Amino acid sequence: MDYAEFWILETAVTAGVPFSRVVGPPAAIQAQWNKPYHNLTRSDMLNLLDGLARNGDIVAGSGETKFTPSRLQIDEWLVYDHPAKTCRWYYLTPQGGERWARFSKANWDRYHSFEWDWHVEDLLEVAATTPEAAERVYRYVPVWNELHVLPETLNRSTLCPWAATYWKTLPVGYSVRFRCDYLEEMFKDLDDIPAYFFGNLSEAGMREAYTRVRREFEYFHHWYLQHPERPSARRSV
Repeated sequence: MDYAEFWILETAVTAGVPFSRVVGPPAAIQAQWNKPYHNLTRSDMLNLLDGLARNGDIVAGSGETKFTPSRLQIDEWLVYDHPAKTCRWYYLTPQGGERWARFSKANWDRYHSFEWDWHVEDLLEVAATTPEAAERVYRYVPVWNELHVLPETLNRSTLCPWAATYWKTLPVGYSVRFRCDYLEEMFKDLDDIPAYFFGNLSEAGMREAYTRVRREFEYFHHWYLQHPERPSARRSV
């Protein structure tokens, strides 16, 4: 699996991706996905996506409807900033997801989901493979994302099975659900946010506390290996 193929599969691991957002100005694509550009021309990208679709690794979709797109359809959608109403998104199939997971040596024990409930305002759910991991995620996520948690809304549950991603189901998962608000909506001065979490600590203590939170973020964020040929972010065609 070369870097470009890895790039396409990795980008859609947790959610579908608009075809219109994998081609375009390299700087814009890098900023959109926060990773180095794939360095493919539009023609090469069309060949890659068409091959993945014919191989059964990706499907196209709009809402709940998923289908295998033709080369002509991909060509139509593969336009930067294609109008959203007529563009389609691509999604991994279980086969495509597992190919990516094997190549990247995905460690599902270090994975966690992070999902807003679109039916209940401000309700967030995080889930992981063990109760201990779920609690670790719950402790770091509000600080890292600067969220004010309403503790009376906390709800812990066991998920059997657990839909870890839209293409991957695990036998069991452990969930923590809670309602929350972004602290930037509560504070006029964003410099006051650290004191909200660690107000009883000295400045040195706050730095150490944030260092621990960063370590937790990096531990869970790095749940798979990057491609060995991942280029520098400055390289682009």
